[in-house]
This record gives sequence, C-alpha cells and structure tokens, in this order.
Amino acid sequence: MSYSKSDLIKVVIAASFGSIMEWFDYFIAATAAALVFPKVFFTSFPPEVSLALSIASFGIAYIIRPIGGIIFGQIGDKLGRKSTLVSTLIMIGGGTLALGLLPPYSSIGFIAVILVFVFRLIVGLGIGGEFGGANSWVIEFASNSKWRSFITSWIQSSANLGVVFGSIIFNLVEGLPQEEFLNWGWRVIFIFGSIAVAIGAIIRYKLSESPLFRDLINRKEIAGNPAIEALKKFGKSIILLSVIEAVPPILSSGLITPYSIYS
Repeated sequence: MSYSKSDLIKVVIAASFGSIMEWFDYFIAATAAALVFPKVFFTSFPPEVSLALSIASFGIAYIIRPIGGIIFGQIGDKLGRKSTLVSTLIMIGGGTLALGLLPPYSSIGFIAVILVFVFRLIVGLGIGGEFGGANSWVIEFASNSKWRSFITSWIQSSANLGVVFGSIIFNLVEGLPQEEFLNWGWRVIFIFGSIAVAIGAIIRYKLSESPLFRDLINRKEIAGNPAIEALKKFGKSIILLSVIEAVPPILSSGLITPYSIYS
C-alpha cells in the first residue's frame, strides 16, 4: 500500500475541494433562497408562502442528504472512493448549473417551482455522498500514517473557505441594480460554482484510488452489503456520533444565526 507524499497532498486537496464547494453551495443557496427565489420562482404565491417555499427548496437538500450518504457510501465501499467522489461532484455541479440556468416563473410557470425542488434534491444527494466519501478516501490513503487523523481534519477545516468565497462573490454581484441582479446577476454565481465543481471533478478523476481499497480488491474482500454490515457492527456508535455531529449546525442555524440579526 505504497504512495508518495505528493500523491497524498493531491488527494487531500481534491477531497477538501468538495467540502469547500459544499459550503459554497450552502451559502449561495441560503442567500438566494432569502433574496432571489421568492421574486424569481415563487412569484404567484402570497409573500409569506413564497418565502416559505423558497426556504423549503433550500432545506430539502439537507433533508435528503442522509439518503445520499447511504447511497454513495454503499457505492464507494463497493466500487471505490475516487470514482464515487467524481460522481458526487458531477451531481452537485449539475444541479447548481441547472438552477442557475432555470427560466423564471414568468416564463415557464409552475414547472419552475417543481424544477427548483428537483435540482436542489440532486444537489442534496451529491452533498450527502461528499463528506463521508472524502474522509474515507483520505484516511484510507493515509492508513499507515500516525498523522492520518490530522491529515483528514483538513477536509472539515477547509469548509469555511466555501463560506468566505460565497460571501465575497455574492457581495460583489449584489451591488448590481436590483433588476439586473434578479435577472442575471445571481445566476453568474451559480454558473461560476458549477464550473469550479467541474474542474474539481476533473482533478479527482486524474488521481489514484486509495491503496487500502486497491488492496481489498486484490484480496477480494469487498463486502457484499457494506451499509448493512456497518450498521450491524457499529450501529450504536453511528447513531451516537450522528447525533453529536448534528448539534453544532443545529445550534448555529437555529439559534446563533437568527438572533445575530438583532445583535
């Protein structure tokens, strides 16, 4: 299970890129759900309903996320991390691009409402397979290193860069006149994000599968049903860690962010 230091660095960067784009999407989708979607895709509804539907279209990506984790976790355990992580980026980028190019309600009517939810579901499925798969890819690549936990931590640490980039580009575009911002300005952000994701997918495609997974293939020890086997062996730990992991974002999204408006 040999690999070079440069190979490991490339894999860490490629894996972390997904985390950056996940949080980039999180920021731009949340901002657009508040400022853009009610005025572009949900214009036929009363203002309160329009905003509620818009926020729901943002949130549905995160409701579907655990299902994406199960699906792509299963695929990654059977077919490999690299190819699976290329697929997740394609889904994220494709859904983001489709949303950025989606005609407004005034052009295609209620179809726009349906497609907003469809594209966000696609993004959510891709995001669901990202984080766990990226961590597995890196930790398997560095399985023999005593620094494997530290190395893998860069994936989560890089997430804040996505928020920073999203904030910067949204602030730049938001300076446009209101009509131009709603017509095409916000779309530039989503198209830019999809192009960045496509570049990340190409980079991942050119990198190597984890040595640990290649070794499992050579020894023909790939599990027949990885998800079921993992739940049987580590079900309690998985549930406990899932609950613990959910606390920080719930506190941030449900308490800190709303009340910061009044600070």
